[in-house]
Amino acid sequence: MKKKWLLIPAILILLNVTVFVLKGYSSDRTQNVQGTTIVTINNNGFTPNTISVNKDDEVNLMIHNIDNKKHNFVLRDLFIFTHNLNPGETTTVKFKAYKQGTFTFVSDTPGTPEQGYKGTFIVK
Repeated sequence: MKKKWLLIPAILILLNVTVFVLKGYSSDRTQNVQGTTIVTINNNGFTPNTISVNKDDEVNLMIHNIDNKKHNFVLRDLFIFTHNLNPGETTTVKFKAYKQGTFTFVSDTPGTPEQGYKGTFIVK
């Protein structure tokens, strides 16, 4: 009987992970933030690769690395830096979009921006 009760949470977790990963593969490459935005890092870069918010918005980004090597998320102009995420690892970044402009975010795990691993963060 105990094994059945352990199976139910495992199935629910698997369903949540599946939805999370599939949402990361969305064809919509631009996202306006409302709530938490899932940013997936895969072997092609970031999805979405453009994020748009309004000045003074509270921004919540869930960064999920599904590539087979380490990556990070760096939005240098707004002083946002994550640690190096191992494959399969997720972290959350919360901040206030205090400055208007168009900014670039990158993965620079080797110390310099990785080719193809960049996106645009717009604060209107």
